[in-house]
Amino acid sequence: MVAVKGGNYCSSAARAVQLIVSNALRLAAVNIVGDAMLFLGKLGVAACCGVAAFAMSNLEYYNNPEKYPATYLSSGILPIAVAVLTGYIVAQIFFSVYEMAIDTVLLSFCEDCESNSGQPQYAPPLLLEAIGATAPKGESPDPYGAQKPGRQRANR
Repeated sequence: MVAVKGGNYCSSAARAVQLIVSNALRLAAVNIVGDAMLFLGKLGVAACCGVAAFAMSNLEYYNNPEKYPATYLSSGILPIAVAVLTGYIVAQIFFSVYEMAIDTVLLSFCEDCESNSGQPQYAPPLLLEAIGATAPKGESPDPYGAQKPGRQRANR
């Protein structure tokens, strides 16, 4: 809200809380779906790390005690478990950036709705479709949210 309205931190935080409370159901629905998708992404990254660790633990370098006695693995369970755990933690760190971006876009959407009497003016059509809202009248929806020549954004 500091970047959108140009106000100070405390008033922007209070405005953000007002927006969250007034749009709680809308935000909850999107956040539940978003969190589920992000969780599946984290599990996918962790699973890929586990598969890679399993593939590496099956190499001759780790399975041949006569030729490579210093690197022989009697069981690959611990390295695979460490790889899965590490992959999940790293995915958690990276996906938290995407989660913050989703929350920021949703908060900006709610501010757009509140500023324009419940009709969003600057939201991309894909977001409008996901939320279940409609595009402003007289415009053909561009799925990528590009500016139309006759549609100018107001400077605030």
